[in-house]
Amino acid sequence: MPIYTTDEMSIEKFTEMVRQHPVEFEPLPARFWEDERWLFEHVAELARLYPEKWVAVYREQVAAVGQSRREARQAAAERLGDVGPLVVYHLESKPYVYPTGPAH
Repeated sequence: MPIYTTDEMSIEKFTEMVRQHPVEFEPLPARFWEDERWLFEHVAELARLYPEKWVAVYREQVAAVGQSRREARQAAAERLGDVGPLVVYHLESKPYVYPTGPAH
């Protein structure tokens, strides 16, 4: 099925198309949310251990570390196999301010 945006059609047409082709998805497993909670409970310690790295977390442990999200995810997959969704997070060594609105 092609991807459409509302820039290419009216909102009514887009709504009709979505209703004709509903998207099915599986909710994330409880383990994912437990891993995310564990990560944020330990984020300060992990940032000291792995500054400016990406970490993949599985079953409340660091499963892999990488220079990029893809590298961490791939290393975790090689180590663990296909275990489903993983929490993958960038550990910043210092606070950053990210712009969220239009530039002035």
